[in-house]
Amino acid sequence: MRTLLEKNGFSRKSRLLFLLFILAGAAFLYRDSVLSVFAAVIDRQDSSHGVFVPFISGYFLWTASSRLHRIRPEPALLPASAMLTVSVLLLLLGKFFGFQLIFLSFLFLAAALVMLFFGKKMLMETSFPLFFLAAMVPLPEPLYYRIAEGMRAVNTWGSVNVARIFGAPVYQEGYDVYLPGLHLVVNYSCSGVRYLLSFFTFSIVYVFLFRESKWARLFIILGSIPFSFIAGTTRLSVVFLSAHYISPFWAEYEPHVFLSWVVFAVFLFGSIGLDQFLLNRRAVKRDV
Repeated sequence: MRTLLEKNGFSRKSRLLFLLFILAGAAFLYRDSVLSVFAAVIDRQDSSHGVFVPFISGYFLWTASSRLHRIRPEPALLPASAMLTVSVLLLLLGKFFGFQLIFLSFLFLAAALVMLFFGKKMLMETSFPLFFLAAMVPLPEPLYYRIAEGMRAVNTWGSVNVARIFGAPVYQEGYDVYLPGLHLVVNYSCSGVRYLLSFFTFSIVYVFLFRESKWARLFIILGSIPFSFIAGTTRLSVVFLSAHYISPFWAEYEPHVFLSWVVFAVFLFGSIGLDQFLLNRRAVKRDV
């Protein structure tokens, strides 16, 4: 099939241009769901991590460019048909359950086209950056608020107790938190669900870059869930303690958002640094 296509002038470059042309047309047909996803990212619905996802995918494609160039196009019709079937099913389900499934349908369609024009090896090299784009998709609202409710309860209880350990006279009634001269409410945006989605997403990127063992990858990705609870509790604790011991100013919107980003950065880069330290230490022991 490859020889026949190339004899007819369907070179590798022609394949790529044709593939991009079809994907552009598909993106137009899927425009409502694609725009809904990007609107959610821009409006920071669910999490702030979504804005980084396309750039991360682009980076992985760029780092794989030399390998992609060496792959011989070997179209795989049967696997491409299977991918296309999944895409159609997701599209039909999306008509009833929301744009999230329709966007996933678009990703499977893109995978089917890659398989059709370039084959299995090409899809294996591009599957992670392609399907990683699904990390931009916001959770359906019922699921989002169910998770947020659970995290809000746990993190509010945990942070109040941490604040008490540090001597703050905190009183809690549900999600109303009282400090001397200060009344705070832990709402859904403060639940920690954004931490959960962000840490979960970045853990996938991290293990793809630095871990080869399947068990290590699974441990880190699943470990991001309790890690998010710890970070969320720490975040609220820092806000409560700062508002009590420094100034109520730190409980206002912009200051407490700043504190949230600081806590997020400390946990994210601190955990990466610790894991890299342990990996290097283990490598040194093996060499010795």
